[in-house]
Amino acid sequence: MVGVRRDLQKYVDHNIISLYCNFDKAHGREHVEQVIKKSMFLAEETNADKEMVYVVAAYHDLGMRESRLAHGFHSAKILESDGRLLKWFSEKQRKIMAQAVEDHSKSLGRMPRSLYGKIIYQADMIFDAEVVVKRSILFGAAYYQEYTFEQQVERVYCYVNKKYGADGILKLWIDVPEERMRLQQLQKKIKDRDYVYHICKINFNNALHSGGNKV
Repeated sequence: MVGVRRDLQKYVDHNIISLYCNFDKAHGREHVEQVIKKSMFLAEETNADKEMVYVVAAYHDLGMRESRLAHGFHSAKILESDGRLLKWFSEKQRKIMAQAVEDHSKSLGRMPRSLYGKIIYQADMIFDAEVVVKRSILFGAAYYQEYTFEQQVERVYCYVNKKYGADGILKLWIDVPEERMRLQQLQKKIKDRDYVYHICKINFNNALHSGGNKV
């Protein structure tokens, strides 16, 4: 990876990224590799330190092994306590990276405290409307099993628009034209109830046959 020392990449790949194989499919190795790739793109756009960005992206979901709801907090603690990172970074840098990892959590509802927090926050966003709706309906099939299908659709529609809609809680802290265009396309699709209903119907039926998918 351009801009990242080989021994740092080796350490992260063998000791950190490999841990994602133990997480659910929404937070597995494929996910973290996508987030790293997008983070490095945003690092290029903002002239951020690529090695710091790389580490933040690699550690951002490690806290899933402790708690789904508070995983940002736990991920930050894991990074900040990893003394082996001092081979490549100062103590100050390690603290900035840990803070950025915590700030990637959308539930905090505030602006990330540094450029690195803004990068990982944005790199962890999903702009594919079908994936956004699919993840939400699968979550509902697993955790809201008492809901009728119509109730599931209404829950999904309200949730995805509250989160990703034009007036939603997610913000693009780094204004990149390509990212802004993708978000606008997403917002247009999820505003369409017929589209959301169609995606929900396909994936809800699949979820029922598989017993639900905890994503």
